[in-house]
Amino acid sequence: MASLGSLQLLVAVLLCSLNVSLCDVCDNVYSEHAAKQQCFDDRGIDLALPLPGHQMSIVDDKPKDFTLMCNNSDVYAEAVACADNITRSCSSDESAKVLPSQKLQKESVAYICSHHQDLDMDCIRRHTWDITNCTQLEVAKNTDKIQHHGNDTLAVICLVHAITNSCANYNLRDCGFKTRVTYDKYNRFLNPEGCNEPHPLVG
Repeated sequence: MASLGSLQLLVAVLLCSLNVSLCDVCDNVYSEHAAKQQCFDDRGIDLALPLPGHQMSIVDDKPKDFTLMCNNSDVYAEAVACADNITRSCSSDESAKVLPSQKLQKESVAYICSHHQDLDMDCIRRHTWDITNCTQLEVAKNTDKIQHHGNDTLAVICLVHAITNSCANYNLRDCGFKTRVTYDKYNRFLNPEGCNEPHPLVG
């Protein structure tokens, strides 16, 4: 049986594809998702974006996805920029600060297409839980800092993002130098624009 989320997404896709006035891109997360999916569909990129509430990361990528991205990286970067513009148009100025800059998003595509062969994806997947567990433990250890920021959502997101990057760097040591460095640099392209790292120390 289809989930409620899947049915809502299907309705949003149908309305947007028919250009019905009821399709307000920013009306809800499903119509926004449908519009962003259209950015890829219109350019002939066979990529299904994750449903709202889920994030796609490099860990989800398989070799065919790198091929999909890198066969025509300029077109792929255009689709990413298109989807990003929709996200920004549906976000407040403050919320947009948690997004990576458009310039660095484009550069991230060029970077990973030049370096994906340096990634041991099997090893990265084996350590995905280690990275997640490390992040949860480090966030718990930094509860005081998080509470100190109070309602400063950006500061909390920046801290968690920095912790996640540190945990990845620490736990991917077994995957070899090239994998660890390439993965770290790729993630740094995608740092929220409003964040100013250095990383906290882990380990």
